Amino acid sequence: MPAGMQCWDAQGRLTVDFTTRLPRVLGFRNLDGNPGSLFDANLSQGEPFVIFQQAGVWYHISGDTCLPTFAISGDTISWSYSGPQTNGYHTNVKGTLFYGVY
Repeated sequence: MPAGMQCWDAQGRLTVDFTTRLPRVLGFRNLDGNPGSLFDANLSQGEPFVIFQQAGVWYHISGDTCLPTFAISGDTISWSYSGPQTNGYHTNVKGTLFYGVY
């Protein structure tokens, strides 16, 4: 029987079972609120994923913020922000993009 990683507790019960897929973080990029993209040839080694951690919680108090939208195409991850930026009230949320493959 194939197994990736399995862990049991003291009573012999299976508590962790990663037999189908295990994620691997390839890197991170700090996002400054501007659209952009990154290339990583390792993204072709599996099914890519992204996780975004915003830089602070205060952005959403006014409700006039925009989170990044991510797209993955081949070995490239790109992000953009949508919404009007008028009168200086609209803020693109900054933060850290973590990415990897399953």
